[in-house]
Amino acid sequence: MGQLLTIFEHLAQLRSGIIRSLAVLLISFFFALPLAPKILRFLIAPAGRLVFVEPAGAFLAQMNAAFLVAVAVSSPIILYQSWRFVSEAFSPRLEKYIFSLVCLSFLLFWAGCVLGYCFMLPAGLNLLLGFAVPGLCPMISVSRYLSFVFGVTVIFGVIFQLPLIMVFLSRLGLVSVKTLFRRQREAVLIIFIAGALLSPPDVISQILVSIPLLVLYESGLFVSWLLDRRVRG
Repeated sequence: MGQLLTIFEHLAQLRSGIIRSLAVLLISFFFALPLAPKILRFLIAPAGRLVFVEPAGAFLAQMNAAFLVAVAVSSPIILYQSWRFVSEAFSPRLEKYIFSLVCLSFLLFWAGCVLGYCFMLPAGLNLLLGFAVPGLCPMISVSRYLSFVFGVTVIFGVIFQLPLIMVFLSRLGLVSVKTLFRRQREAVLIIFIAGALLSPPDVISQILVSIPLLVLYESGLFVSWLLDRRVRG
């Protein structure tokens, strides 16, 4: 069993992880730059025609598109450094689960990003543009649109980390499995409220958003219970 690290060792490890993540992010960014025009065309496809309102608007849009790809490419390293730091900060025993955590975290993150881009982004655009009235025509700037794309995809990528977060907290003893079971009804209610807030105002869309969130919660609950039973057994 490894030894617990001191606060200074944690800070040194955090600094090292941040430097590695930034280095990979920067390298990925420079490799993505030649593909920026094609990436940009792919990203703006759901919105159709966009505009830029400053001389450097098109240039900055391509830089942002390359940055989005760099984040996607470097996300495994960023997730690895994050989970490695968190696990060693609380319990050295969790270090042997780092690879599994990173793989699951990466898959869940990308599943959330795909759901956000393929479903929530078009639905959100249709909802927001539906508030236009006669005489008020939409003219979306590419910079604001890319910020919207980044926000929607990354938010859902983070939301899809819910099962891992639940398991992690239960293994640390910060939240007991009994508490998770006892609060299950409240959690389901919160999930459906979140689904209603994150989706267009129709029942089908709300259900389509709420179901993945519910599956994520129940998966985290089941795995937490299974690990707790294994430890107690």
